Amino acid sequence: MSARLTTDQINNSFSRTEVARFVDEPPTTYRAYVNERDLTLTTWMGDVLGQIQLGHSYNVPTRGYFPSTRQSIRVKAINGRWYTGTYYCSSGTYAHIMLTARKGW
Repeated sequence: MSARLTTDQINNSFSRTEVARFVDEPPTTYRAYVNERDLTLTTWMGDVLGQIQLGHSYNVPTRGYFPSTRQSIRVKAINGRWYTGTYYCSSGTYAHIMLTARKGW
């Protein structure tokens, strides 16, 4: 009889795979999570994908609801690439980033 893996073991395994793929096959677009305290971009399990710099914030109108607050973000990723994108601050901690040709802060 084989031992069953716990949910934490399975989640950690998936997160390690996600980080390895992010490094080995740098994506052109990606969705990840912002840790404002540490200024890092992370997986859903908290593994660091890069250091971030937050830019200006702005509001986007929505239909019948409060405006959505978003913030520009720049990422120096652990895969050696640079990304820019949008941090959806009023909707949680997630960001959508895209590979950029520009390097540096």
